[in-house]
Amino acid sequence: EIEMILKPWASFMSAMAKNKFNTLATHLAEDFAYYAENGIPHPRKLRAQQKNQEVKKGLSAFYLLAFLAGTLIPLYFIFKFIQDEGAINLSVFVNQLFANYAASTFSSDLLICSFIFWVFMIRDKKNKDLPNNLFFIFLNLTIGLSSAFPLYLYFREKSK
Repeated sequence: EIEMILKPWASFMSAMAKNKFNTLATHLAEDFAYYAENGIPHPRKLRAQQKNQEVKKGLSAFYLLAFLAGTLIPLYFIFKFIQDEGAINLSVFVNQLFANYAASTFSSDLLICSFIFWVFMIRDKKNKDLPNNLFFIFLNLTIGLSSAFPLYLYFREKSK
């Protein structure tokens, strides 16, 4: 038996929460009993595991496609910039990144998101077998976050 006591401000959720807890408790009891009697997980759990594997495969494919798009599209513009300038001119590139308020908005947003990605990646690395973080940082700095982040997520998904 489960007794649920909610704060007054959350009382509107009591009916929904009660229903969810009852369903969860019923499923847990059924799963335990089925496993104890048969020595294998409940068919409902097996179906859920299979569905999770299918979702994982779909996510991996999505991350690879996002990596390809996130690499090819920025590379197109990088090559156009090099073609226009005749060489890699870093000072002109940085000046154009912050040429006006609109460009500065996108550039500063991208720089902040890149930094957050690096911190997340370094923290996340402790628990997973992933390629070296410097590879993703290099990719982020040379092509962009749209290339590094999906590739990182692809490897992260594969390491689960």
